Amino acid sequence: MSLFLCSCSFKGEAAAHKALELDPNNQNAKDNLAGVLAAQAALPQTQTSGEILNGKAKSLVKPVYPAEAVKSGASGVVKISVTINEAGNVLTAEAVSGDALLRGAAVAAAAQTKFYPKIVQGKAVKMSGILVFNFAAPNTISDAYESSDQSVTNALNKYFKDEMDLLKLIKKYPEASKKGQELYDKGDYAGAVKVYTKEINGGSDNSVFYELRARAYFKLKDYNNALKDINTSIEKSSGKISAEQFTLRGDIYTQLKDNPKAIADYRKALELKPNEPFYQNNLKLALAQQQKSNAASTPNANLNNEANGKSCGEKDYDCQIAAASKAIQANPNDAAAYVKRGNAYDEKGNSNQAILDYNKAIELDPKNASAYYNRAIVYANKDDSGQAILDYSKAIELNRKYAPAYDNRGDLYLKRNLFYLAAADFTEAVELKPDNKDYQKHLELTLAKQKKIKEASKPLPMVFDDDTERNARTIEILNDLGNMASYYAADKNFNALNLASASPAEICRTAFEFKKALDNIEPSLDALRVIYIEFFEDGEDFEFNDPEITERAEKTVKFHDEVFPQKRALVKNAISKYGCK
Repeated sequence: MSLFLCSCSFKGEAAAHKALELDPNNQNAKDNLAGVLAAQAALPQTQTSGEILNGKAKSLVKPVYPAEAVKSGASGVVKISVTINEAGNVLTAEAVSGDALLRGAAVAAAAQTKFYPKIVQGKAVKMSGILVFNFAAPNTISDAYESSDQSVTNALNKYFKDEMDLLKLIKKYPEASKKGQELYDKGDYAGAVKVYTKEINGGSDNSVFYELRARAYFKLKDYNNALKDINTSIEKSSGKISAEQFTLRGDIYTQLKDNPKAIADYRKALELKPNEPFYQNNLKLALAQQQKSNAASTPNANLNNEANGKSCGEKDYDCQIAAASKAIQANPNDAAAYVKRGNAYDEKGNSNQAILDYNKAIELDPKNASAYYNRAIVYANKDDSGQAILDYSKAIELNRKYAPAYDNRGDLYLKRNLFYLAAADFTEAVELKPDNKDYQKHLELTLAKQKKIKEASKPLPMVFDDDTERNARTIEILNDLGNMASYYAADKNFNALNLASASPAEICRTAFEFKKALDNIEPSLDALRVIYIEFFEDGEDFEFNDPEITERAEKTVKFHDEVFPQKRALVKNAISKYGCK
């Protein structure tokens, strides 16, 4: 079944209705409509089969891995028999095989799955078939994040570095801390505090419960009580203080803006575990924060000059950084100041710090087009054209008259041989700034290259037929996506990552590599999706003269709609979970 048949399946009926609307008294139109409806009524109403329907799903819901199944080690294939109505919604779902502990989750997932309508002789009909769900033990990062069952996620926390210390403590005292752990895992940190407080008030003098309560207080952002408890826990540890305890106290000091003490504790944690990347990263970030604070607070000639009303020189980036830092110190919510400081850092060659400042500006002001634009420049200079295009696109979305953003995005499209997309952007830039000679030159160069491509492609009618531009744009985009080896390699590495043995540094590195691969293909995927929409806005099928091109285009749009968002979510969760920088 073609992926897009459903969008044009009722053209005969629609045309008959339209003819009758234009001339209500036209007997021929009435007869035509009656004939169409009679023919449709005579068609079979249900298509039944035992075929596997996974590939026909518009959105295949992945089942939750039940907690009981995880504990018992249940796994394997579960088959669900489904009946689907004309709109593609599941009417009935019944398990026909598979482990009993897994059947309920599989039925629930099947019931929520959406399908493309089944078209028979121009009419949507009911259908039936089998959905197959494969439950595998969650050992990889994909398994962990694709499960939405909170208790499963909690069971997997032993694989995440920032939770390992907590689970080690709980394993030591399973009976006393079981209820507190369950509440903590559910996000009920206040409830966990009550449980640990009861243990402590009941006479337990063990350092573990103070540390557990400190962690719960930390989640509640009650940093003062968290600090009291972790200090008590350290005092009661009888000299056997763990790296995890020092790290937690360092985290608390960081939140309390006491950076020197945070650095001291992170150093102690690293002394105990000198080869642990997680602790190395904590110290690195704290030192960078301290350096930044020192730069913002140190009185110097440049800063005094700015305070006295004397502007910094055009290339005096230290002065600009100090001035922006002072503005931020006076108003931590000044997004414009972060953008200015990011610009100065970028000019000075510190692109990573510049990105951090642009990120903060965007966090404070999500509609700050300048922050997206400047961050795009940095990414482009770092050869991350995918992320740069995404940022330019966001800047343009926020400011439709942002001529430099159109020009810069067009340049990146041009480098990827996406001539039609480049020409569209350069044209927009020229229309906004008709006197800008650089924009004019960029457009002329692109049009000349475009002409050469057309001339060279004349023997290929599949490319340049009656809809030259749209076909050409599609070919360009498919060519750009033709070599996705880097994406597939990054995807394979990311999904194969074993959380039981991988270090946080390895997880972050792999996640960022996969993110960059996704960033690289997203602009072209989005561009093809736009063409797909254009076809149906014009009332046309998403088809080309060459069936191979049609098939590739359809599969790519389906990948954009169904697979790509899932991959994005996995990477985003991994980066967030580990605080990857």
